[in-house]
Amino acid sequence: IRSTNQCAAFCRFCFRRNIQTEQEVFLTKDTISGISKYIKTHQEIREILVSGGDPLFSTDSWFFLLMQSLREANRKATIRICTRIPIVLPERITSNFLTLLRTYNPVIFVIHCNHPDELDSHTRNAIAMIREHGFYAFSQTVLLKMINDDVKTLETLFSELYQLGVIPYYLFQGDLAQGTSQFRVPISKGLALYNELRKRLSGLELPRYAVDAPHGLGKIYLPEGCKRKDSNNWTLTSPDGRTSFYPEEP
Repeated sequence: IRSTNQCAAFCRFCFRRNIQTEQEVFLTKDTISGISKYIKTHQEIREILVSGGDPLFSTDSWFFLLMQSLREANRKATIRICTRIPIVLPERITSNFLTLLRTYNPVIFVIHCNHPDELDSHTRNAIAMIREHGFYAFSQTVLLKMINDDVKTLETLFSELYQLGVIPYYLFQGDLAQGTSQFRVPISKGLALYNELRKRLSGLELPRYAVDAPHGLGKIYLPEGCKRKDSNNWTLTSPDGRTSFYPEEP
């Protein structure tokens, strides 16, 4: 569920950055009602992903209207809150907010964090509160050229997240979004970094290296989902056998 087109940060490498130029909006009551009706008639749904923008960059009233509607539609599904707020606006995470959120369990946090320097004292306090209120927390990281594309930076990031009680979940190869090529790391370098991380990190500290494949093929794990096609391209193969291509160089 893309709950809003707004974020507390403007990440130039993000494929959603262009939507932030649109009018500020959260899901309307009618849209929330339509989503809930769909979920209610599809009780096989096991997870509900709430993202944006950033779903926590909204008022409590709108956010909890959505949460209540989702929980009434499905009592068992895990609600996944995908957010960068604990990193860029940690004061948004309060004890009162988390106490109320706990009434909609099962809920987990997926926190977007790219560099150990982002784990300052304010962010650490926000993560500690999330864990103290009983929520599981996972992380996702984008591999970024000249920012975190060295093994020591990534090793430190994932190890420190794990020590804070956040399980490293995904290390993402950069999306092929317009205007982001300067941030993308060649897959060959990403694979070499990941191989080295496997030597240095425990199984719980090591995220899955993955790419959101072009043409809607979904997430593909690396290295098992890719094969060198030629010097300029990689073939990506989805679990159902479909293929697409990803360039080696931006």
